[in-house]
Amino acid sequence: MNSVFKSELSKSIDQITKSIEYAKSLNPSLLIRYTPEDTVRSNFENVVNVSVEAVRAGADIISIADTTGYMVPRTDRNYYDYILRLRDRFSKDGVNPQIAVHCHNDRGFALANVNDAIAAGAEIIDVTTLGLGERAGIADLAQTVSLIINDLSIEKRLNLSKIVELYHIVAKYSGVNIPVNFPIVGENAFTHCAGVHTHAAAIDPVHYQSLDPVIFNRKMNVALDHMSGISSVKYSLEQIDINESDKDILRDILVYVKSIGEKGRIVDLNELKHIYNLVLAQKVK
Repeated sequence: MNSVFKSELSKSIDQITKSIEYAKSLNPSLLIRYTPEDTVRSNFENVVNVSVEAVRAGADIISIADTTGYMVPRTDRNYYDYILRLRDRFSKDGVNPQIAVHCHNDRGFALANVNDAIAAGAEIIDVTTLGLGERAGIADLAQTVSLIINDLSIEKRLNLSKIVELYHIVAKYSGVNIPVNFPIVGENAFTHCAGVHTHAAAIDPVHYQSLDPVIFNRKMNVALDHMSGISSVKYSLEQIDINESDKDILRDILVYVKSIGEKGRIVDLNELKHIYNLVLAQKVK
């Protein structure tokens, strides 16, 4: 207010309340959300005062914005304590707005801060596809939804079968690629590589997966490269409807796979089929 808008708090509150009252006068059922920018680094009493006046003027939601990714769980600046403290002050002032949170990811804590906020009773969470936003962005949609469904058991009815497709559409038109190691929607999110991992995951995916890919319309994959083992080859052949049990054939295929992997390339299922046919042809000779 002092350096950018050259405004006093009382003048700002007057502008905020008049704007809210005007909007409500035009449409009493309008849902109004007020966000004090950079909430968590601002003077707490100022935040309380402006928020209370905004609610009394008709605001339904107060958004606690961590505009710079300042909040860190398990420190003296965490969302859980902040929300509880703010709720307590609201109660004393006789207002009860919904609480929203807007968590930037500058320090990599956006999702952890979301978790803290939900635990403290936040009802609305801001997210974006791919976590897009200013600088390092905000909390990611897929990761937040996964937290809500799988870990907090808050919501089980969401249909996430199109979420990967959504991410690819956003990536295409935003020009921001999906990192291969991005949780849930990244190409490698449910892909196993090392032979011992693949062997255990093929028996039961829970050995090396804490999320069910089916929820997101995905499935477990195996990367065929220099780290692969017999189990990786066998599992991948089964994905193309080839049930091969001959150990010599499987070993010969593995030799090809490893040689390709050592050159820094992964064998896809289409190439695997050609390798299989090549090995069979060599066996006939």
